[in-house]
Amino acid sequence: MSDQELLEAISLKDVSAFSHFYEKHNKQLFSKAYARVKDVTMAEEIMQNFWIDIWEHSKKIKTNQDGDAKGFLSNFLLFRILDFLRKAKVNTIVLTDQETIENIENQMSYTHVSEEYDIKELETVINGILEEFPEKMTEIFTLHYKEGYTLKETAQILQMNERTVKYKSKESIETLKKMLTKEGIDITSFKVARDISSSIIYIAFLADKMIS
Repeated sequence: MSDQELLEAISLKDVSAFSHFYEKHNKQLFSKAYARVKDVTMAEEIMQNFWIDIWEHSKKIKTNQDGDAKGFLSNFLLFRILDFLRKAKVNTIVLTDQETIENIENQMSYTHVSEEYDIKELETVINGILEEFPEKMTEIFTLHYKEGYTLKETAQILQMNERTVKYKSKESIETLKKMLTKEGIDITSFKVARDISSSIIYIAFLADKMIS
């Protein structure tokens, strides 16, 4: 069964379909979670919440034209990681200052309204720059960095050599970084987005790529 068929069955609370879907994707997704937080216990908690969300809200998960959900699942997981880190930060402040979670979350949401707006503005700038990229480079950038496909999967989708895709993906990041710098924008300063917002997930991811 395709991911689309499995998700449709899960939406009807088919336990067997959920088990199949879990076995199909959990190992790779857990690796992604662990790579982000570098803590097994934390990664396990994130994945537990992730799979509960899938079971309860499977209709939120989208598939591509081939019925595959892998790219969307990768990005969906990153949202869950952001949510987890945000709540962990709030709980740390609560323990330190004896504040209520509600008060801290309200303070954080008001404090970071401008940052979230700036991130959305940044996405608009990036989209404008991507329009100036060669078509193939834009396709690689979109599939790999925005939709979460691996280099191998991106190469298969575009029917290109994987080494070529790897080279052009790095080239796209370097070109984007140069053009943003030319615009007077330092994307690495948006690395803090992991702690304050889950609205533009791939901005934080791009920031990591440009720092590394």
